[in-house]
Amino acid sequence: MQGTWIYFSLFTLLFGISCGEVRYVLPEEMQMGSVIGNVARDLGLEVSGFDARRARVIAEGTDKLCELDTMSGNLLISQRIDREELCAQETVCILQFQLLLEDPLQAFSLALDIADINDNSPMFAAGDFKLDLVESTVVGRRFPLESAHDPDLGTNSIREYKLSQNDHFALEMSSQMNGNAYPELVLKKPLDREAQTEHVLEIIGIDAGIPVRSGTASIHIHVLDANDNVPVFTQQVYKASISENSAIGTVIGTLNATDLDSGVYGEITYSFSHLSDKMGGVF
Repeated sequence: MQGTWIYFSLFTLLFGISCGEVRYVLPEEMQMGSVIGNVARDLGLEVSGFDARRARVIAEGTDKLCELDTMSGNLLISQRIDREELCAQETVCILQFQLLLEDPLQAFSLALDIADINDNSPMFAAGDFKLDLVESTVVGRRFPLESAHDPDLGTNSIREYKLSQNDHFALEMSSQMNGNAYPELVLKKPLDREAQTEHVLEIIGIDAGIPVRSGTASIHIHVLDANDNVPVFTQQVYKASISENSAIGTVIGTLNATDLDSGVYGEITYSFSHLSDKMGGVF
């Protein structure tokens, strides 16, 4: 785990109380018991007098996330420090503490500047997306998708999106007026419901942290039918013979046509065309 950086300044307040400030820069998620820094050395104090002067660390408006080892003068991590939990997505996350000593009374300010680490993976709020597309949808049509969320900042936040390999769709980025980018699904090849009724894709959000983290969501595309098929007879030509004087209602033959479309688009009705006046009404 990387060490902390120290910034130090010393000044005098009224009433003769000597005050100073030391600032440590440390990464979030350090292990409990890790040393933040040695406040005795950094403030120029005698650690041998810490116990007698009842040296202690007091939190200012937050849980006591650190504690003082009066034997060594080290400031230690006492609880888990989660930057996103403490400061959300603020660019600066500084926690304030005080080191107090008695007889004589002295107060020192301790500032912990919490640095972000890549401890969160991108996450899609919806575990999967569902789209209903008519098979006649025009190539080039774009469908906005919800962006993934990553609480980490800077290079630890989302860098790019990728789409699983497929023949019909591609992924492109678009920008909102506020500059935020979001992914869009773009149709690159015509859909054909009769060939494939469902397409299942996977979108991956990837950050730029070390190590790289990613999150995935599924895209379920249901292809709706369009009336893009014509009825087809089982034969190009039907031939039949019938005796004269056959009774009305005699079955001469059976015709059969099929339509690959579904629902009302696949329903077939039959009728004659191009009949001569002499044949009209006979069959």
